Order: sequence, then structure tokens, then C-alpha cells
Amino acid sequence: MPSIGIATAYPEADWHSRQLIDAASRRAKTMVIDPGDLSVNIGDYGISVRTSTGSLDGLDGLILLRAINEKGNPDHQIEIYRALSGAGLPMMNNIQAALAAQDKFRSSFAFRQAGLPSPRVVTVQNFREGVSYLREMGEVVIKPIYGSLGEGIMRLSADDEGIFFLKRYLERDGVAYLQKYIDKPNRDIRVFVIGGRAVAAVYRVASEGKWLTNIHCGARALPCKLSSETEALSIKAAASIGLDYTGVDIIETDRGPQVIEVNGSPHWQGVHQATGKDIAGLIVEHMLKRIED
Repeated sequence: MPSIGIATAYPEADWHSRQLIDAASRRAKTMVIDPGDLSVNIGDYGISVRTSTGSLDGLDGLILLRAINEKGNPDHQIEIYRALSGAGLPMMNNIQAALAAQDKFRSSFAFRQAGLPSPRVVTVQNFREGVSYLREMGEVVIKPIYGSLGEGIMRLSADDEGIFFLKRYLERDGVAYLQKYIDKPNRDIRVFVIGGRAVAAVYRVASEGKWLTNIHCGARALPCKLSSETEALSIKAAASIGLDYTGVDIIETDRGPQVIEVNGSPHWQGVHQATGKDIAGLIVEHMLKRIED
């Protein structure tokens, strides 16, 4: 029986971690790995990675889910994953791709290099230049350059209030990520892509009077039948970052679908509830296929 590791800092508290652990346990020998408990032994007999509950040396594959734990040293945890990947351990998502997805600048750059339709993005570190771009673009969505779940996202206009919050972002983060605001319905599309296939999709409909479509912020998930254009865009977006599994966020515009971002450690509870798809099972099945290949 194959042996799969699941790296998660929240095996009990996180619904997605519980789902993935259960799905893996039905199909393979499963090891739950606390990222904050990882240690490495480098000596005359080679290199061994382990936790207090056992060694990772016999794993056939590793799924990174909530793979960074503030307990311990996150930078070192990342380097351990890099070392394991470099040593040939099949990993989903590869740590390099997961980090690229977390970095909104790197994602936007990759989308543009791949020729994918996406809104204009500006990053600035200088307040005066930021004000100039804000006035030129008119209305933007400002986001933490690293972040998820819709936290810290705001719509800014080129008025006194918008300029004030731009300054606050720069003082706090040292950089501001400004994405051109595009008029759209009060929804976006979340496409779940696994192994180069769009396996499920939902509309994420914003709460009344709100514009954010993150489920975490109160939006509702409804089943979505994808057009061939949107399906192809979601698959290309995942491939442009190198993600084995991801949630791709797409908006509908008068110029066709545009990709907003991808997620290297995506939530799928809303997708599961709206579509009935066993996302955790599909992730594990793709991991097993990678091991066999």
C-alpha cells in the first residue's frame, strides 16, 4: 500500500485537513505531519527528515495543505520541503508553486507571461508614484501582496480616503499591490483544478450590499456550468504557476473571462457543499497517480 504524508498545522481544527486525512486513510497508509515538528538529521549515513511521531524517509508522496506553522520557523519549514522535492519526493503542491501562488505579484507576472487575460496590476513602493497610478487607474482593488481569504482587501478610488488607505498600506507593508477594478456581476467563478482538469466550479455570490465574493467573507456558493472558454482559462492559469491542485478565481467581464488569482492552499468546502464533488478524494487520487507514474 502506498504511503502518503499530509502536512498540516491544523489536523483537527481545519475542516479541509480532516477531509483530506480521511480520504487518504481510505486509500493509502497515511502520515499526518505537523510542519512545526519537522527535524532534519544530516550525517555520515545520509539525510533523514522526521517528526516526533516518525520518519518521512519511507513516504511515497507528500501533500502540502496547511503546510506552514508559525510554531517553529516557517522559513526553515519551506527549506525542508524544497530539500524533499529536490530529492525526488512527489509533492502536491510543489513548494515552489505554492509560494508563487501565495505571491500575488508573481502570479500576475506569470499570467501575463502566459498570455492569459487578467486585470492590469501595478505594484509600488513609493507613495507619490502610488498616488499617480491610483489617479490614472481611477478605481483599484488593493491587496496584501501575500494573503488569502479576502483579508485586507479594499476598493480604493482616487479621492482623499483612497489616498489615505494607500499610504497606510505602504507604511505597513512597504509595497502596495493595485489591481484595476473591473465592473462585473456581484459574483465570480471559483474553478477547482486538479491534475490539469477542471473538476468542479461554483459561482461565489457576494452578500447583499457587499462586493467581496470570498466564502470566508459571507458569499454563497452556487453550482456553475463552465463555458469552454472559462474552463480552458482555469486550466491554463493553474499550469502557468505549476499547481497540481488549486482554486482558480475568474471574473466575467464584457471582454470575456479574466483570471484574478490562483490559490496554492485552496479551501473547497463551499465547492463541495454546492456540487457534492469529493474534492479531497480527487486530490488523493491524483497523488496516487503521480506516485504510480
